[in-house]
Amino acid sequence: MSALLDEVSRLPYGERIARMVAAGKDPRAATEIDALEKGDAFARWLVVWSCHGSKDGRRVLRALHDASALVRGLALRAVVAACDDVQAFDAFQLAWGMRRDKNLLARLREEDRFAVVDRATHGWPSESTDLLAALIDDWLQRIEKAEQSI
Repeated sequence: MSALLDEVSRLPYGERIARMVAAGKDPRAATEIDALEKGDAFARWLVVWSCHGSKDGRRVLRALHDASALVRGLALRAVVAACDDVQAFDAFQLAWGMRRDKNLLARLREEDRFAVVDRATHGWPSESTDLLAALIDDWLQRIEKAEQSI
């Protein structure tokens, strides 16, 4: 067992997550995180948390193909925090192709990642216009609420 895995395994959940995010920011932990990526599902799940600190979008994209549904699900949630726009678009295509995942699109939209949203929705078939109309309506409502709070 690696020292990092041994350390975080003893921590309460919130501290464990914070420690992995901090490890992701620490270049000295990179080798140990690389080794954890080859470990069991728990270790790989921890690695995805480290991506919030390292902003390692490539690692997040790899995790989207993990055998564990928990790791894949966490990787989907990490896309917005760790991936650049090109990587986020790749993740969106994968998520949409697998399960028509609107959640990632919504999270990207919430973080004002409009370049990805625009690229993702460009060229959608005409039967997708209802979804696109709903997204636009939601954006307009959010803008209106934001303007009212100013």
